[in-house]
Amino acid sequence: MKDIKLTYISDSLAETYGRIILTHDGNFVVGDGEFNFVCGVCSRVMARNMGILPPFRNAVIRCNGCQSYMHLTKPAKYLEVPANLKNLRGIVDMPLNFDMGGMWKQTDVLSSLDAVSDAILQPWKDHHSSIPSKIFHYTSGVGVVGILGSGNLWASDLAYLNDASELQYAADLIEEIKDEIVQRSSPEAKELLRRSMSLTTPYALDAGYYAACFCTNGDLLSQWRAYGGVTDGYSIGFATEEFLRSGFKLRRVLYDPAAQRALLVSTFSRVLSVFEEIRAGRSVEELDRDKIFAPFAEFLNRHVIEYIYCFKHPSFYEENEWRIVIDFNRADHLNLVEFRQGQGRHIPYVKFNCRGDARSAPDLPVVSVTIGPNFTPPLAKKSMHLMIERYGYEHVEILGTDAPLRV
Repeated sequence: MKDIKLTYISDSLAETYGRIILTHDGNFVVGDGEFNFVCGVCSRVMARNMGILPPFRNAVIRCNGCQSYMHLTKPAKYLEVPANLKNLRGIVDMPLNFDMGGMWKQTDVLSSLDAVSDAILQPWKDHHSSIPSKIFHYTSGVGVVGILGSGNLWASDLAYLNDASELQYAADLIEEIKDEIVQRSSPEAKELLRRSMSLTTPYALDAGYYAACFCTNGDLLSQWRAYGGVTDGYSIGFATEEFLRSGFKLRRVLYDPAAQRALLVSTFSRVLSVFEEIRAGRSVEELDRDKIFAPFAEFLNRHVIEYIYCFKHPSFYEENEWRIVIDFNRADHLNLVEFRQGQGRHIPYVKFNCRGDARSAPDLPVVSVTIGPNFTPPLAKKSMHLMIERYGYEHVEILGTDAPLRV
């Protein structure tokens, strides 16, 4: 006897179907075939000894085991149960990747930098210690069709995001702290700072950072205004852990100026302290001869770069933003860049998804879509239900905003 899993569908989508609720623990129907049709979530048998799928149209059945709804005429297309609102925990118990590997790891004389790196990164890791199980991306009506229809998200060049000064804010703060430290540094330390601070400006072509932005709140009035206009906003909820499993770099934005300064001062001070110990009175020429400058400069640069795409002005604090950050360099990634028109210029972006084995899971770990303030909520909900089913996201819950509509 072969078991065939049925397609799991969300509670909100089930409401658009005729729902079969069993009042007993037995099978819904028993035939004389060679297939069992089972729950796509818990594998409980729903229809036993069947030859074909039950001849029902527009019907779903609720599993008495896990209380999930199954589509009676659709075998499951994915090998795994897609991430959904029912199986998400409050926070993600999975560490983020902060690998800082570089030249210093191949240099015995600089082996002490591993401990320095750990000390620098610890408060930064603490800032990321509570990873939400769901993160939300706000977009327009056109955007939600593009994301669900293509199975891709877009990561845009940070220099072109809505806050045009974003990268410059972080770069200016880094430059300010560096200038303060330079005043009390040796000539050799000043040279190290000069070489290590080749941070990307918003206008650089050779390298940069592309990001997709998310909030921890999927129903935020300020975001509806910013991304959806008056009545065209959608908030797509994603299962955070699936992005991490796919190897994406997830970072939490920091808005507190005092905390930003503390991280920078600690990073510069720790690096310069160990630099002076290892320098041991050597000149710039001698440090170059002994190949000390290059790995030290790379070490400092890699740690400071963590901040440049995560520091943001405190006025944006309400967003509580997390970002998927994709490092870009022109030599390796130019063929991946595409362009869209916006804000009077062409905005560079790259597409990304969690696509692996086509049958294992959906291309994107979507778990919900919240419809923003809208003149006709029932019609907006109808089209979203059709959309998630059309594009293979039957497990996604469709929700409505609590924000009032004001025009």
